[in-house]
This record gives sequence, structure tokens and C-alpha cells, in this order.
Amino acid sequence: MYRKSILSLVLFSIVGNIVSVKAQQVIPPDKQKIADVKAGKLKEARASWWGFDPKDSTAQLQAAINSAVPKLIVDKMSGPWIVKPMKLISNQTIIFEKGVEILAKRGEFKDRGASLFTAINCNNLALIGYGATFRMWRSDYDNPKLYRHGEWRMCLELNGCSNVKVYGLTLTESGGDGIYLGTGNGPNRNVHIKDVICDKNYRQGISVINVDNLLIENCVLSNTKGTAPEAGIDFEPNYSNEHIANCVMRNCIIKNNVGGGIAMYLPALDASSANISLRFENCKVINHPYSVSLAIGGRGIGAPGGSVEFKNCLFENSATEAITISKPFNRVKCQFDNCVIKNYGIKCSSRISPIIFKSQRRAQVPVGGVKFVNCLIENAVTNNPMQFIDQGAVGLKDISGTLVIKTGNKKKIFDITEELLSRWMPIKPNFTYVPYKKLQSATLKPLKSHKQSQLFEFGFAKVRSLGKFIVYANKGNKVVLTIEHFQVGRYDGGTIPVIVTDADGKEIHRGAAPFKKKSQTTFIAPHSGIYYITVKPTRNGIRIINCNHPINLICPANLIQAGGDYYFFVPSDAKQFAIRVGGGDNSFETIQALLVNPLGKVVDKVDNLASAYQFYVKLPKRHKGQIWCLKLRKPTNNAWEDHFVNLLGIPPILAPSKDAILAPASK
Repeated sequence: MYRKSILSLVLFSIVGNIVSVKAQQVIPPDKQKIADVKAGKLKEARASWWGFDPKDSTAQLQAAINSAVPKLIVDKMSGPWIVKPMKLISNQTIIFEKGVEILAKRGEFKDRGASLFTAINCNNLALIGYGATFRMWRSDYDNPKLYRHGEWRMCLELNGCSNVKVYGLTLTESGGDGIYLGTGNGPNRNVHIKDVICDKNYRQGISVINVDNLLIENCVLSNTKGTAPEAGIDFEPNYSNEHIANCVMRNCIIKNNVGGGIAMYLPALDASSANISLRFENCKVINHPYSVSLAIGGRGIGAPGGSVEFKNCLFENSATEAITISKPFNRVKCQFDNCVIKNYGIKCSSRISPIIFKSQRRAQVPVGGVKFVNCLIENAVTNNPMQFIDQGAVGLKDISGTLVIKTGNKKKIFDITEELLSRWMPIKPNFTYVPYKKLQSATLKPLKSHKQSQLFEFGFAKVRSLGKFIVYANKGNKVVLTIEHFQVGRYDGGTIPVIVTDADGKEIHRGAAPFKKKSQTTFIAPHSGIYYITVKPTRNGIRIINCNHPINLICPANLIQAGGDYYFFVPSDAKQFAIRVGGGDNSFETIQALLVNPLGKVVDKVDNLASAYQFYVKLPKRHKGQIWCLKLRKPTNNAWEDHFVNLLGIPPILAPSKDAILAPASK
């Protein structure tokens, strides 16, 4: 009996392998069918007519698409259609049969912008695949030993396309977004995404960059993880001429994404941009750090107009606040109708509020322009339902409506009035106005003499976005800067220029700062005086570890974990000065700062600070030039990441030591 069982098992294994090999064999093309399609005799075709190769069907599937047959059916084969990057065309409906899997070929997609399917300036395109899957290799793209890091390997990329339908598909494990709506010859137009699942993608479930008339319905956007922002959906134009117009999202579930649920990051748009139009109906946003974030600013000429509406939406299980609003009150009206906030701040202290308003650091008008209509906050904790993080000292305006607060079995209705808002979000008096004093670089000189061999250590000043430094050198001196271009989070980067200009703005040298490395920039001073060092690490950071000449940081400056003692000079003709500090772009990135006078006494201090704070000093009528110190430290309770500093009324520069201070030359 035992020998018979072994024999049966061996025979079964052999037969199974034969069947498996046969099932996975290469299928040759059907030349007659292909000819009939080419002749226009057939308006519907099957992709398998062009053949199938279980190891790589790129050529076969691309040929089927390129045939331009109006209706193409991608058959369910014995295994997945394994392909390299594919290009879509106009005037074609592609139907993926139930069970079809389009699988990115492993080890390919080395180009950081290589998407599984890409359509550029296509018209009248439909991708229909109920029960079909587009799958990539997210874990591979996240492995630096296999791939150069990037965030643009999408499952489906649409650039400047019109009249597009995407129905029923599952898009998963991309190296970027499930779906990306970008720019071609213009915006995408008339796009309908329905019954789609975007799961386990690397950057976003869906990214919306440029579109007119977008409808997303009955979709699930879930489990995004890999590289920031890691949202369910992100509306984020890159330029002011791009559109977020007539966009509707209804009956969708957005859940379990590592970043936010719905992100609307729109500072690239300004008053010259087309009006924003966003509407969310009956959507559920569940299990995120935050549910909704709306940020509108404007580059140069103000903010755009338009509207953002939420109707009958649920925001549940936010780790911090549920809703963050950062926008001017008089542009882009925002309204929440019959929405529910439930179980917010589940990873924060009871001090967090479910709704947070926030001004930007350079804001010039109040934040607001938001109406809440019969919105319910469930499981409310004892803190106020609204909080204001004021980084620009501009205040609030035009916030109205009704909120229903439910605690246990008790409900209380609040009509939002100015008096109520002043209790919920008391606003400090406006900061004393102190003008920003532009650098008079021609007059700046070292306050103290230094030895030729002296090194000025400044590595603690870790700068993000834009680093501007100022160095003094005598004619013929060799200036050596040791620079580190460091990574922040998982942001990608490359070598960036280190630009050296003289006091007149003339470029005299250009160095290089490779990503995630230390390097040196060296130049010979052509004359005695000031030299500017400019480096732009964008999302990452830069620090000048040391310099063999006196070096100062120019403010305003965006910093990250840049604790240290910063020294500055107050000239004898200054009557007042102010230092403005603050945390990052959210409620939990904070800073501790201490202002120390020339006698070494702490005259003012803030801690766990998110909003902007202004140290203000009124000086006596007569005083000698003074050296003060600003001490930046890790906050005692909250997260310590991004923060900022600016100097007003005095030369806006900070030195790493008293010996390195640059000051106006005495008259």
C-alpha cells in the first residue's frame, strides 16, 4: 500500500508538471486574424491573436494595442501578462477579462518615470477590467540595491488625455501612484474613474495634478506606503497654469494610508489660476494621521478662487486632528455639510482639537472662509473643537455654521459666532510691527579678527528648502567650506549646485554638493568683502559643517532639528528688534527657543511652540552695539522636526559663535 501511494504521487507530479509546462507554453500569433484587423474587417480583437509569452508578452500586448482596433479584449491566460512599460493610444476601448493580471516585469522599470501604462495626449480611451489587476513590485522599487529611488513608477499615468474611462480595475503595488493625472499638451479632461481599487501603492492611491471634469466614484484607496505624501488621494498642481476644476469624488472609501486621507496641497496656484472646484460626497476617510488637509497659498500674486465642498462625509480614527485648513478667508470658499468627525486624536493628548486652522508664515490676510453646516463631532474630548496655529500673526475671519458636539449620550449644538470663536481660539494681539532690514553687505565685516587657521563650526544649522549664507574674506584668501547635503525622510535627491556670488550679485564660483555626502567647495576671493553662498536642497537639507572664514546664516531660514546657540549683533543705531520663531507646518512639530541678552540672562522663553512667536526688544535711546544669543532646543514634550527663524529690525544674520559674527562697520 505504501509503495502504491509513492508511485501514485510520482505519476501525479509528472503529469502535473507536463500540464503546467503545456499551460505556460508560448502561443504564436494568429496571422490571419491580425491581417483581418489591419484590413479593417474586424472591429473587435483579442490580445492573444498577437501571441503570448509567459516570460515576457510586452511585444505581443503592445502590438495588439498599436493595431488601433476599436475594441481590444485582453484574454485571461494561463498566467499573467508580464510586460515592460506599455503605451496607450487614442480611440480604443480595452477590456481586461475577469482574472487577468498585467504584471510588471521584474528587474525592468529602471527609469524612475517608467509606468506600467502611460497615455499622453490620448482621446477617447477606456480601460475596463472588473476583476482584473495591474500589479507592480513596490518592495523592489523600495530596495536601493535594486533600484534608484523614485516616486513616479505609476500603474496608470494619464497626461493631457480627454474622454477617459477607467472602470473596475485593481491597481496595486506601484512604485508611485495607482493613478496619476498629469499634464500633456494641457490638462486631462472628462475623466471618469469608477469601481476602482488602488491598494498598496508607493506614493499615493491617486494623484491629481491637472484636470478639468473629473468624476471618481465607488472607489477604494487604501494602504499607501513608501514615500511621502503617502495619501489616499492628493490634489497637488505643480504650476499656476494647471487646473483642479470640476472634480467630484463620491461614495468612496479612503482607508489605512500611512499619510493623510484627502490631501489638497495647492500653493502652486495663484490669482491667475483657473478657479478650484472640488466636491466630496458620501465619502469615508478612516484610519489616517489626518483625514483632510487643505492648504492654499499663492506664489507671487495671491491665491486662487473657487470652492471646496464636503457633503455627508465621515472622518474617523484620525491619529491627530481630523481636518486642517490653511487658506486666506477671502479666496476659495470651503463648506462641510452634515459631516461626521469620529474618534480623532487617538494618538495624541487631549489637547488636540478635531479641526485646526493654520496661517502660513508669510500670510498677509486672516485665515478662514469656512462654513460648517450641521456637522457632528462624536466622542469629543474636553478640549475645544477648534484650534488656531498662527504662524503669520494674521488672525481668523469668516468662520460660521453649526457644530453638534456629542460626548457620551449627550449632544450640544453650537452656533459658530465670533464670540464663541474667541473663546475656542483666543487670538493673541498682533505682533508689534518691526520691518525686515535688508542686508547692507558692503558694510559688513567681522566683529573680531581671526587666525588664518581658525575653523568656524556651523554644522548644527541644518537648513531645508533654501540655504543662504554669507562669508567674509580678504582678497586672495582661499575660502574652504565643508558641506553636507543630507536626506530628510525618504525624499529623493541628487547633486545640487553651490553658488558663490559677490556683494554685487556676480557669480564667481559654482561648486557641487552630492546627495547624502560630505563635500568641499573652495574658491579664491577676488577682492576683500562679503560673499554669498546659496544652496537649494528643496525637500532635503543642507548644512555647512565648517568654514575657514567667518560665516553667518541669512534669515528667514527654514530649519530642521537645528538646535544650537545662534549669535547676532544689534547695532548701536537700532531702537528695537524682533525675532520670530515657530514650529513646522502642523500642530505637532514644535520648538523650544530662549532669548539671551548680552549679560547672559534669559529674557524670554517659549517651549512646545507650533504657532509663530515673536521675541520683541525695545532698546534704550543710547546703547553700544550688543551681542545677543538665540538658543534653539528640542521641545520638552512634542515632536521636533521642522521649525523656522527670522530677524527683524537688525541685520538678519545668525553666527555660530561670537568670533564669527559679521556686523556693520563702525562709523
